[in-house]
Amino acid sequence: MRIFLAIVFFLIINMGHMQAVAADAGKNRLFGSWLYSCKSEYCFLSQSVATEADYKKTVLGITIGKQQGKLHILFRFTAYAVPGRGIGLILGPDQEWHLPITKCDKRICESGSFLDPVVLDAMKKNDKMTFTFHHNNGKYLAYPVSLMGLSDAVDLLVRTP
Repeated sequence: MRIFLAIVFFLIINMGHMQAVAADAGKNRLFGSWLYSCKSEYCFLSQSVATEADYKKTVLGITIGKQQGKLHILFRFTAYAVPGRGIGLILGPDQEWHLPITKCDKRICESGSFLDPVVLDAMKKNDKMTFTFHHNNGKYLAYPVSLMGLSDAVDLLVRTP
């Protein structure tokens, strides 16, 4: 009888948690600088980085989603990047990662990868990172990316069925 009651209690607690996660899945929610969204059955986080001059021209789009049960990050930026140079993510003096540019066309370049747990942990512990790449005009460009709210947003994304 005790085992039965323990199982019932466990199921009641978990059903409430799953209902809360399912309810969150249908909403857009803002976590600091990150927007949590669900479209159909796919939930993701996103952030747009705009120029400081007028905040109207988006220079970088970032999306974090789940693929094959793992977190995946995708950066979308100008087609004027030098594909062979890749991108850099700087989170501190000793925390820098490089990723290849995976696709470029006439409009946009992309760099995407599964999120390494070490990189994700560093992102969750920092308030900002710098996204860098080489422009085809010879300049090295760096855009600040806010990581405020990322930890809570990722936690919700991971819990979303």
